[in-house]
Amino acid sequence: GPTHVVALQNAIGDYLAKVPLKRFCHIDMATAQEVHKSLVQEYSLFGGYSTLDLKGGSNNIHLALFDYLFSGNRDFAHLVKLVCPRVIEFDKKEYNISMLALQGNGLIMALQTLLYYSIIHGIQKYLNQDHPIYVFGDDIICSDLVSEHVTKVFNFLDLTINIDKSFYKPPFLESCGMDSLYGNNVRPLYVKHIPTTV
Repeated sequence: GPTHVVALQNAIGDYLAKVPLKRFCHIDMATAQEVHKSLVQEYSLFGGYSTLDLKGGSNNIHLALFDYLFSGNRDFAHLVKLVCPRVIEFDKKEYNISMLALQGNGLIMALQTLLYYSIIHGIQKYLNQDHPIYVFGDDIICSDLVSEHVTKVFNFLDLTINIDKSFYKPPFLESCGMDSLYGNNVRPLYVKHIPTTV
């Protein structure tokens, strides 16, 4: 039933976070958000890095792209597809979906982090560049020497970079909710509810 599927999604997400992401990409999903915030403050002051954000996040990871990127590990790709529904029901109608997984799926955060990291790693290899890569979900921090190439490749793959939320050069950078100008947190205060009493 659905409970078993969710448990399997979470197990695959945990595996991705503990093995490939932590061991090979040096990304700790438990601390990545805080790392991004700290790096944004540093790089907005000293330069050298860009922050990129994607439109639609994981909704733009299409099955065809996933199959291509995981063609060397078909068993894993098959397992992921088994726990990601291909048909959703809404208003008593069934719809086929071409995206890999819906937001909220227990494995998608770790999987999209791995996919985006891998694509950027491949771009850097192609360009004979070797810079640290930081990815947490759809928040990316990469060298400003490759960020234009990353944008072109991601857009080509239909992983659309959100130009309004991407910053290619300091003094302003943004990632994981940190807006930094010259190393200072300039995130505005958001009032979600206007108080009715004082």
